[in-house]
Amino acid sequence: IIMKYLTLFFLALLIIINNCPPGQAAPVLELTAKEKAYIQNHGPVKLVVDPDWYPYEELDKKSNYRGIAPDLLKLISERTGLIFEVVPTKNWNETIRLAQEGKADAVSLLNSTEDRREWLLFSNVYYSDTNVLITREEHDYISDLSRVTHETMVLPTGTSIEEKLRKDYPSLKIILV
Repeated sequence: IIMKYLTLFFLALLIIINNCPPGQAAPVLELTAKEKAYIQNHGPVKLVVDPDWYPYEELDKKSNYRGIAPDLLKLISERTGLIFEVVPTKNWNETIRLAQEGKADAVSLLNSTEDRREWLLFSNVYYSDTNVLITREEHDYISDLSRVTHETMVLPTGTSIEEKLRKDYPSLKIILV
């Protein structure tokens, strides 16, 4: 189920984003009879999200899903008929755990990593953004991570950047929060 939902979900998103001229509403996506039947027969896509990653996405105190990701999902829903049902989680670790346990059909805005590809299927990239480093004012500007050796970085637990930095820069000391 996860594969079919993810494939349809990301294919729809890619088509919508790539074929819509700026300032114009994208047309309804024409689905095959098989895709329509699948959507009709399988109900809502159970989606887990990062509840604390604003402006990308968040769940507010009333579990309202807000940010860039829900805006994209709304467009997909309007143009495909897919219905997304957010499964509320308390934190990112719970989100990942539910996805790993198969209690969700998809994870929004999840970056592909080597470890994650062992238990989840990924689409082509449909949204890309740059990572930045935030340092203390007295720290020199970091233009190249390979020049930073034996430094300490603080990162959220379970993020793709943590996996990448541990692999590519093993001399960094990483503190997880």
